[in-house]
Amino acid sequence: MRQVMACGAVRGRIAHHSLRAADLDQDVCDGLTREAARGCGRPRGGTPSSTLSGGPTSWGPPIAEYVPDRLVRGRMVRAGDAAHVPSPMTGRGFGSSLDDAAALARHLRDADGNSAPGALADYEAERLAPAQGLGLSGQAFTWSFAPSA
Repeated sequence: MRQVMACGAVRGRIAHHSLRAADLDQDVCDGLTREAARGCGRPRGGTPSSTLSGGPTSWGPPIAEYVPDRLVRGRMVRAGDAAHVPSPMTGRGFGSSLDDAAALARHLRDADGNSAPGALADYEAERLAPAQGLGLSGQAFTWSFAPSA
């Protein structure tokens, strides 16, 4: 946090700009690399990819977009941000969450204990492709900030 304050990104309680690559020393880069490996697995977002490639060389949103392979397992269901974590650059996270909620309500409206798993499977059939598309479009946007190899 001291480094953020020293570079002028935050003054008092106001954020004036994002951190730039030049604002980060090697200890911070090493810490980000360790954190990315622990929390994200393989790198997907701007921060993990740039730190793992030898230090931050470009700016990218530090988002690890999540692309689901399923939304339902038995009676358990994921919707909204639990189902898909897009880059905020897509501008569709909130709207897609509303679409998930509406689809879930529509499919479960007349379901009972016996028909709920089938209704959830129908929800997944409707919403999985849009959730995957949202995550993939965010990944493509994030990777557009990565330095060329």
